[in-house]
Amino acid sequence: MGRVVVTAGGTREPIDDVRVLANTSTGEMGHLLAESFLEMGHDVVLLTSAPTALPHRPWRTAAELESLLHDVLTEPVDAVLMAAAVADHSPVATAGKRSSDAPTATIELVRRPKILPTLRAKIGPTARLVGFKLLSGSTPEARAKAAAAQRAIGVDATACNDVTDWIDGRHPIHWHDASGCRTMFGDKRGVAHQIARATLPPLSTRVAVDVAWLANPHLARQFHLRTGQPVTWPGGALATPSGLSVAGRKAGPLRWEGQGLTVSATMGKAAIAALAGWADARCIPLVGLDLSAFGFERLGWPPNAHPDVRRGASALLVHTASGQVLLGRRQTPPVGIAPPGGACLPGEDPVETARRELCEETGIQVDGPPAATLVVPAPGDPPWRLTVALWFVEDAQKPKPTPTFAARWVRGAGNGALPGTLRALDWLRAGAP
Repeated sequence: MGRVVVTAGGTREPIDDVRVLANTSTGEMGHLLAESFLEMGHDVVLLTSAPTALPHRPWRTAAELESLLHDVLTEPVDAVLMAAAVADHSPVATAGKRSSDAPTATIELVRRPKILPTLRAKIGPTARLVGFKLLSGSTPEARAKAAAAQRAIGVDATACNDVTDWIDGRHPIHWHDASGCRTMFGDKRGVAHQIARATLPPLSTRVAVDVAWLANPHLARQFHLRTGQPVTWPGGALATPSGLSVAGRKAGPLRWEGQGLTVSATMGKAAIAALAGWADARCIPLVGLDLSAFGFERLGWPPNAHPDVRRGASALLVHTASGQVLLGRRQTPPVGIAPPGGACLPGEDPVETARRELCEETGIQVDGPPAATLVVPAPGDPPWRLTVALWFVEDAQKPKPTPTFAARWVRGAGNGALPGTLRALDWLRAGAP
């Protein structure tokens, strides 16, 4: 089990016995990082100054945080993430309470030593060290300079964020590491998930799965066809490959353990509608669950290389400044709202298909590898295996319309979106790992 140390929250430096100098950090990002690492199977030591229900060790001042780090880093760690907002200066504290009668007041601040430069020597050369840098109105050059300064003190990756980018719940992070810079887009939870995955690989997979589809005995038999593993329902009832003894029940939670994977069920839409014959790909909100490992052939997740499965790809472009995505209405079957895309040519790599279709349908070209890719099934006879290639772009170029596809920059798909489009947008909102 990996051991990860996460710091969270902001410092509260005493001015006198009743007043403190604080910052606006809520600790939410650090807490979400801790949750993400726990879900990935790691042992997490959370040091936070903010309230949380997670197991943690509390602190208030920068000196207290430094002391805690000295304590917990006496044992080996795999990663340290310094998400806490630590004061650069501390007030010269006054004993007792400062008078509130004076018309003006002066607080003397003293520069305090930074904690981050001391950590590499404590954790050794192989542990991952992640620093955070909060900016305002920054440029790519300013972010690169901040990351270079941290890299010079032994930091492996720097998560730069900018308060001016926090709009409508979006919390983009500019991630700088040895491979360069990429933007992580999504809300705080989605971005925290991406940061965790970029820092360390998962040790286990815990996936949220809807139980509604399990109430259908036919789908339950399909899911358990190759495993023979029982499903234990609350109250002791068993769901087996021969059917469910609780058919129709939609209460949870449900746990299934088999093949080294634990699946925890929560309520929502049908989770594996592809088992019904690829009928509705939008109802597959799974992340990290590979049903093909259980021996599925035509059915499975991700869709396998069955000879009658058609291959296609699409380019999902996100404008980093506005969060808008490039979508259009396709006039040829399948008709609906989708990103630019189409069928793969024989021997063509899906990412190259996405580039080619983007250029052909909008006139827009993208450079470099995609930030991430997602494989989704799509309905059809035979069904489709679609690769969605995600690029974040700084320039929202105006797309040129074609007779069969008219694209524009939008905030959401709206009515008429194809199932694969909905799945891709759900993936993006969840953080697009």
